[in-house]
Amino acid sequence: MRIPSLDGLRALSISLVLFWHFNTVPIPGLWRIDYGNFGVRVFFVISGFLITSVLLNEESSLKVFYIRRFARIMPAYWVYLAAIALLIPAVKAQYKDLLPTFFYLSDYVPVGFAVGATWSLAVEEQFYLLWPSAMRLAHAKVVWACVAAVLLAPLFRVASDLGGWPTNPRYAFESVCDALASGCLLALLRERIKPIPYAVALPFIVLGVLAFTPKLVRDAIGITVLNLSIVLAMDALIRKPPWVLNNAAIIWVGTLSYSLYLWQQPFVGTSLPAWLKLAGALACAYASYYLVERPASGGSTP
Repeated sequence: MRIPSLDGLRALSISLVLFWHFNTVPIPGLWRIDYGNFGVRVFFVISGFLITSVLLNEESSLKVFYIRRFARIMPAYWVYLAAIALLIPAVKAQYKDLLPTFFYLSDYVPVGFAVGATWSLAVEEQFYLLWPSAMRLAHAKVVWACVAAVLLAPLFRVASDLGGWPTNPRYAFESVCDALASGCLLALLRERIKPIPYAVALPFIVLGVLAFTPKLVRDAIGITVLNLSIVLAMDALIRKPPWVLNNAAIIWVGTLSYSLYLWQQPFVGTSLPAWLKLAGALACAYASYYLVERPASGGSTP
């Protein structure tokens, strides 16, 4: 399933992550706006929406679904991990980081900087393992499963904030799965959603408000509101995409987003200028996409 404007949205999301990691916007006080994590959150909403849409529209078996996911994700990921293993100790990682990273557990197990960004890939992989079977088993109740995730994730975040739950509220699956569930709800209920004027501005307004909101309030209520604002904005962008999201260059960056997300992290901890970090990440992502990711997956999406 291919929606060009969502490739454009991926390009925006990976740009936010890169700007955050490379500190390319050194404006005083901007750190308050957690736009890097916001970019990852948009990726989660896109994934929930696209995977649910694929499962709703395709009659293929779960076996076929997982074969396609494997070809889309694993080869590029393994090449990246192999490169990190060869570069240790030149990069900020240790050999002990490779095992939890390989098994997609870095949302629970702290790992070195060079593989630190894989926490979100671990969340995605856990989602891929759970959600297709849940959709097949739950049938009509699948909407309620999403609603439960949206309602329960804030409880886990608050419990973690208060020391009553042992995982990190920023990374653990149970604390961030509501972003994925929000995207799933968009796919399941989109025909019933009425477009909201100026919905595209909502996430940025909410993000600005959250910058000055106490952490406990943000984790209890604010992030849920942010996820839902992303859903409404994304629905508006799909219905009436601005030309910039369908620009060929922007779409190309969006198609590189997975490889670019993988390969940007080893450059973050270096003392290189920001432009050189970006150039290095782009060069590695280009090679990863055209030599590994695209041949292995046949260019399949999402």
